[in-house]
Amino acid sequence: MVNKVCIDPRCRSAAFEITVTGNNPQPQDFTLRGGESQSVTLGPGSFVILDIGISRINE
Repeated sequence: MVNKVCIDPRCRSAAFEITVTGNNPQPQDFTLRGGESQSVTLGPGSFVILDIGISRINE
């Protein structure tokens, strides 16, 4: 389970592109907002989760 946790309450409205690399992640790419979750199935071994903000946080 991948969870997007935001310390700053303003980031809850921002979208983040998530990419999972490792042993055949399913899904590999998806978008989350603060407080949202996504189940990911992985094979055994190491993995990396990268998140990139794709929308601006409202000031």
